[in-house]
Amino acid sequence: MQLQKFAQSDRQAEVASMADGGFTKSQIAQELGIDERNVYRILQRVRNNAAKRGYSPEHDMTHIVPHGYKVKGVSTYYNDEGKPTGQWVKSAADEQERVDALLKAVEDAATSLPKLSLSPHPSNSTRTLPPCSPSQTSISA
Repeated sequence: MQLQKFAQSDRQAEVASMADGGFTKSQIAQELGIDERNVYRILQRVRNNAAKRGYSPEHDMTHIVPHGYKVKGVSTYYNDEGKPTGQWVKSAADEQERVDALLKAVEDAATSLPKLSLSPHPSNSTRTLPPCSPSQTSISA
């Protein structure tokens, strides 16, 4: 699996792609004309995003949760030789992604639905309506 899949910007994808290709941090920095500390920070952000989705091979986390979910916890079972033999991944819906998707849906609906004009209020509408409050109605038991 490659880190580039977990990048959230073009720069992160560029740096992660080079790291996946075997470049060192100093080689990436020199190639892109940025400071090596920036390369480190970018890769750290990408690795954090990957870990939130369940991918961190240095911690034996290799089961990725679907998009829109985040990892809540991972339990790995090891055999007598210390090798992982099974893994249990607990996940939950990513609330921020859910909120962002709902907001986008509302914005899209607001821009795509036709605008309606208000109709005039009838002048005698209240006379024809039945009473609404319990004190104005008589209920027989």
